[in-house]
Amino acid sequence: MLLLGSRVAVQLDGEKETVLESGVVVMGKDGIATKSGTIIALGDAISSNRLKNEVQKGVDVRVMFDPYCGTKTFINGKEVFVLKEEDIIAIL
Repeated sequence: MLLLGSRVAVQLDGEKETVLESGVVVMGKDGIATKSGTIIALGDAISSNRLKNEVQKGVDVRVMFDPYCGTKTFINGKEVFVLKEEDIIAIL
């Protein structure tokens, strides 16, 4: 997948609660309105060196983002969000 600009493609996780390193609990569908997933592709204008380096090394980078941002699509039967880099709330 080739993304342009500062776009990020994120394959969604299943709905479950996530506990961040800081101890903050992020709930699934019935809780706080956030989504999380694994980055599967980056655009050519990503400014975050951490994202670029880890994705290029083949490391699974999980992120949390606002579910009302981006474009939802299906690739190979899996739900994927294409968002702007600034829509990412946290790296998990």
